[in-house]
Amino acid sequence: MKVAICDGDVSQIKNCKKMLDILSKKSDVSLEVSAFTTNERLLFDLESNPNKVDLIYMEIEFQDEQDGIEAAKKLRNFGYLNEIIFYSKAKDRIFEVFDVDAMQFLVKGETSAKKFEEVFFAAKTK
Repeated sequence: MKVAICDGDVSQIKNCKKMLDILSKKSDVSLEVSAFTTNERLLFDLESNPNKVDLIYMEIEFQDEQDGIEAAKKLRNFGYLNEIIFYSKAKDRIFEVFDVDAMQFLVKGETSAKKFEEVFFAAKTK
């Protein structure tokens, strides 16, 4: 399973990847994780082949660039059909994720490991 993490905070990328590694070992699911610190890099990487990743964990708020919602809209316009999970502290923007057909919104620092696992396995089975 190919997963992309897009977050401007490298420590948050590491945290997300750590949780994914634990789930991979726990369930014997092979994961290939790519990390992107800007939306532009993610969009550039997926523009010609948007469905080469099965799942994207995306931050909403980025400094000095388009936000994650706008990037997700562009991904959908490219033809990305797979799951997007917003993993963010921007709780005030939770309803915007529905505009891009996001699967879930997980709040950084507040989402339990159990909930993170449930959402991951739900995405994996879709």
